[in-house]
Amino acid sequence: MLEAIQDNLGLFTNPAMNVVNGLVLQKLALDAGYDSVKSFTKEIGISRTQSYREFRVTGVIRDRLLVLLRIHRNAQRLYSSEPDAPIRWLTAPNGRFYNLSPFMMALSGRGKTVYELQEELLGNT
Repeated sequence: MLEAIQDNLGLFTNPAMNVVNGLVLQKLALDAGYDSVKSFTKEIGISRTQSYREFRVTGVIRDRLLVLLRIHRNAQRLYSSEPDAPIRWLTAPNGRFYNLSPFMMALSGRGKTVYELQEELLGNT
């Protein structure tokens, strides 16, 4: 599955997808509705210092970021005619997801709910 995932968000800084650009992640988090860097870093279990630089990810955090990329790829397929729509959708609160953004759902470990709905809409069930 890893080979099929493309990082169109610029999150990862290496091909092995285990080093994250903290500033990119931080910007997405703030755009997605987190009210502060502190709240988002607490949610995913990293230090605020890490969110300002590159940092290595493993385990649960890496898995959640890979789910985020899957959700983004699906959004690109669903909104292929509008280049900016996938990011807007990814970061906007959504009633189907308890008024959380799909980004927040992925980082909180509930991304499966999002990508299953997307893949049902895409006919990938």
